[in-house]
Amino acid sequence: MGEDSGSFKCDMSAALTLGLAKSSERLWFKARMEDFWPLLSLSEKQIVVKHQPRFASWLEEDTEREVDVRLTFEAFNSGPAGDLCNLAGLYLDQVASWSGFASHLQSQNKATNGELVQRLMKLPVSSGEASVVQAILHAADYSHFSDELANDRAWDRLSGVYDEHAEAVAAAILRRN
Repeated sequence: MGEDSGSFKCDMSAALTLGLAKSSERLWFKARMEDFWPLLSLSEKQIVVKHQPRFASWLEEDTEREVDVRLTFEAFNSGPAGDLCNLAGLYLDQVASWSGFASHLQSQNKATNGELVQRLMKLPVSSGEASVVQAILHAADYSHFSDELANDRAWDRLSGVYDEHAEAVAAAILRRN
């Protein structure tokens, strides 16, 4: 599709909206929708479901799948949490799971006589990144340092965390692989 993919999606959205507005109940529409569904953006899928609730289960499955992908250790490691770990000198290239992460951080902290955790806690960070640092400490079974960093107000601080920082925090809390 290349450069035309943007206009293709716009044209497809217009065609779907027009078809939905006319309340087409033909079987071919559902068959064609199976072909088009993976090409739609989340907002386009929401429009389809708004006009044709029978596709709500498809949207729900996509949403669950997307959340599962975003809340894995791999996503945590490749996002702001991995960047913050690198800044503190904790390199996670060989780490592939939450248990491996906890073991690696703990062993590195022990090898530096506690300096690693102190570096993490003293990183110059934004408010969103501060919550990610708390999540890093929590995921490594250092929740007491996480609480100390937040002055025992971790949940208050989390209310202002959004986007990739919120996903990193949620991933660390859930610890899914």
